[in-house]
Amino acid sequence: MDTSQQARLTCDGVTIPAAALAIVGNATTVSPAGPGFLTLFPANANRPLVASSNYNTNQIVNGPFTVGLSAVGEFNIFTLATTDLVVDVSGFFAP
Repeated sequence: MDTSQQARLTCDGVTIPAAALAIVGNATTVSPAGPGFLTLFPANANRPLVASSNYNTNQIVNGPFTVGLSAVGEFNIFTLATTDLVVDVSGFFAP
């Protein structure tokens, strides 16, 4: 399952600016339907062969990440198995 997510936005009064080139945070898989892996990567790139984290069925797994953003501020999320996912952003890189 592959989905794009906008990173440059305002949430609860915190803004990730248009100049942001990458974000840093933690992605938590919650009760995945099967074993697999999670990969976060820029929306304008091919999915890399390296996983951001690995999980087993019904586990809760935290995976710290740094992911680059596309020109429009998006990144992709890929999960091998269906899972709930909590993405917490703790910071960003900008010029």
